[in-house]
Amino acid sequence: MPFPNLAAKAPPAWVFRDAAFDLDFRNGRWWGGSIGTRTNFGNLITVSNGGVNGAYTGITADGKVRIFDANQFRNVLGVGLYAEASKTNRALHSRDLTQASAWTVGAGASVSRNQPGADVDATPNTATLITATTGGSTATVLQSITLASSQVIFSAFVRRVSGSGTVEMTQDGGATWVDITSQLNSIIYVRPNTGAATVTNPQIGFRLATTGNSIAVDFVQLEQGATVSTPKITTTTTRGLGAELHSFGDDGSSYNDGQRLIDTTHYNRLPMSQYIEFSGDFDGVTVATILGGGNLTTGRIQAQTSGVVRLNSSGLSVDTANTLTNGLGNINKVATRSNGAGGAICLNAGAIASSTGPKINLTDPTDDHIGIGNRGAGDQSLNGYIRRITFWRRELTDGEMLELTR
Repeated sequence: MPFPNLAAKAPPAWVFRDAAFDLDFRNGRWWGGSIGTRTNFGNLITVSNGGVNGAYTGITADGKVRIFDANQFRNVLGVGLYAEASKTNRALHSRDLTQASAWTVGAGASVSRNQPGADVDATPNTATLITATTGGSTATVLQSITLASSQVIFSAFVRRVSGSGTVEMTQDGGATWVDITSQLNSIIYVRPNTGAATVTNPQIGFRLATTGNSIAVDFVQLEQGATVSTPKITTTTTRGLGAELHSFGDDGSSYNDGQRLIDTTHYNRLPMSQYIEFSGDFDGVTVATILGGGNLTTGRIQAQTSGVVRLNSSGLSVDTANTLTNGLGNINKVATRSNGAGGAICLNAGAIASSTGPKINLTDPTDDHIGIGNRGAGDQSLNGYIRRITFWRRELTDGEMLELTR
């Protein structure tokens, strides 16, 4: 749904000094344009994806799951705007472990769908209660999945309901059990995982060691890759999110606030500066684009596997002098500036890297959209979220770049 346009004659106090556009996703406030879906051409930012309802969620600052429809902004207050690569949940009936068509309950366990969910509304009778009627090797709930040998990772939202005995998870049918006992509590759901491993035909599930112990389980997920993504809700079939394309502007034919941003801060109208707060899982990702793309083949701010952040433009790339911090819980801050003859980039208050070579910018007179958390086509995803993006129609000083990125 569209968010309000907060632009006015004078910016509110939270906007960075003399910014042309300031987008504070974390706090749900915008300066310089409205935000909505791709079908509304009046918007500053548009979004489209190839998925279906239930495939898109976000995790709040207090660890609860917010559910979005397809083609909605996954903007979570207290966190930011999610942007992820296409991934699929291979586990069926991810919120209902009483479904015998998918889940096999051992002789020493029982299941009942009578627990509040791990979603923001704590929806009643949504999560599954697993109880050990006879603790030990038979107190299991398992699901077998047909999948060729590949790297996978199993995760779930789990809360302890009764007892204090050992609770374990497996993704290889019990050949390896991962003890998650120390992570659990009886107040809130947490999201343990098995860690990534190469498995053929995974068998995922849980085991309780002590008779009478019980846990609540919600948003079960098995996905390929090294890291855990946001939950995708399944029933009788697997479910994945499509390539998620957030962008300033639109690749349609209608002029919108996104084109106005590009006109105002780009199109070779230098100088210009940018500041971005972001977080992501970069393990195993060759390139993750933080900002840029569209018609620009090289005009991007990118995170590299080596841990550097790069200002990549026509004829030249400039790497930051220090490395980014991997993981969704770690916030990185980058500032860049360009003047038509060169540019500079600073990450997390490290040394400022600069160049006087070919001009460094994100400009192209034919560009009609600039990707946010992707390179403008839905690929090279950030695999995380963006908390804030700010644009200036001037060059930031060294002091400003260092102060912003502390």
